[in-house]
Amino acid sequence: MPSEGKRHGATPEYFRQYYQDNRERRLAYEKERRESETPDQREARLAKNRAYYQANKQKWNRVRTREQRERHLANRRAKYHSDPEVRAKAIAAAKASKAKLTVFERKGKQYGVAPEVIEELYVMGCAICKANFEIAVDAKWAVDHDHATGNVRGVLCQSCNIALGHMYDDPIIAFAAFRYLMDGGVA
Repeated sequence: MPSEGKRHGATPEYFRQYYQDNRERRLAYEKERRESETPDQREARLAKNRAYYQANKQKWNRVRTREQRERHLANRRAKYHSDPEVRAKAIAAAKASKAKLTVFERKGKQYGVAPEVIEELYVMGCAICKANFEIAVDAKWAVDHDHATGNVRGVLCQSCNIALGHMYDDPIIAFAAFRYLMDGGVA
């Protein structure tokens, strides 16, 4: 006689194997079921799921082990690379989330500064050459920051930003370049 509460052959290994063997069929069935449900049915299903989640949070709020996380991410990467539909959805979602943010919000988020601060620095123009970004609409600009601390120093035009980068943000090199220019190019 089978043990109470268990169906014949219903071991975890059995279910795992069954789901692997019938994966395509199950996915097709679920997709067809989701597409055929009315908006009211969908909302009822989601409400039921939310209620279950609220009642059973302890089951879902577990921390994955490093191996589980790596396996999960590997599966997601494999799906992204092998399934053009999944890839298209992911790209569209990324573009949509970026489109919602203004350039100041994006840069502020990137550097950990309020978007208003970035916008204020942008309106002031390049901190070195004083180029006005609002007049030169196609001018490229960058948020200048200290690479050691991450602190934002100002907004620079592309030329000034590249110049600072070539001087490795070193004031001694910048002063030597200043002296060189002031002396008429004589070393």
